[in-house]
This record gives sequence, structure tokens and C-alpha cells, in this order.
Amino acid sequence: MEEKGNDRKIPKTNRKIMQKSFSLVQTVAISGVFSAVSCWYGFMFGRESARKELGGLIEELRRGGPDSAPPPPHS
Repeated sequence: MEEKGNDRKIPKTNRKIMQKSFSLVQTVAISGVFSAVSCWYGFMFGRESARKELGGLIEELRRGGPDSAPPPPHS
């Protein structure tokens, strides 16, 4: 029960155009997924890096720090 008539209904030029547009849609979808994943990883890495970097500063401020004098007033 193969449908051999389907190839004759769509001219070859139209078939090529549909394949190219489907390929373009695939490319856009793949690049969108890649962009979302890389953005998520970048966000998570940046968040963890900032947490580690600021963790020491927060602990230092809780202990009173080396210079416990109040900051100068803003001018």
C-alpha cells in the first residue's frame, strides 16, 4: 500500500524549497535550544562564582573585618 503518486503531485522545485525551509526551521530551533542551555549554564556558573567570591567578604563583615570603622559619608 505504498502511495507512489505523492511524488508526482509536488514538483521537484517545490520539494526542494520545502526541504530548505524545514532545514532552516531546524537550524533556528537548534540554535534557540543551544542559546537557552548556554545562557542557563552561564547564569548558574556566574551565580556560584559570585557566591564563592562574596562569601568571604560577608564573613569578614560579620566578624567586624580588619577596618571596623564606619564608611565615610557620601558627598
